[in-house]
Amino acid sequence: VSAASGDDLIEKIANQDGSNVNVREEQEGGSAGLRDESQKAQRLRTFNYKSVKPLGDKVTRAKPLASECKAGMVYLVLGEWNTMYINALHKFNGTPQPLVNDLTDASSGLYAEIQGMGAIQHTPIKSARAFNELFDGY
Repeated sequence: VSAASGDDLIEKIANQDGSNVNVREEQEGGSAGLRDESQKAQRLRTFNYKSVKPLGDKVTRAKPLASECKAGMVYLVLGEWNTMYINALHKFNGTPQPLVNDLTDASSGLYAEIQGMGAIQHTPIKSARAFNELFDGY
């Protein structure tokens, strides 16, 4: 996906979700990341947009979410994507695996966001089914 296509997709989903939903993404490093954030902030000015600078490596960032999953405290909305998503999380080990790492990193970033670890207020999630129920048979 090109940068322009990715930006179009972010804006499309933000419009579908509505202006009361936070729009977050990982901030890329260096001056390019700051420039990109500034451009997206302008494009998404009617939304609560912010790029978040990641702290620590991907494995360290995934640990809080993994702990909550193991404790049965993470829920998913039931959908056709559940099996692929859960399998990707199970495959995560920090080695280069683009889709696996992207899904895990996005999930741990969301977890940090809703837990207030990223200096963002807590947002409750309502969902249909416990993660530990979905793990049965995997």
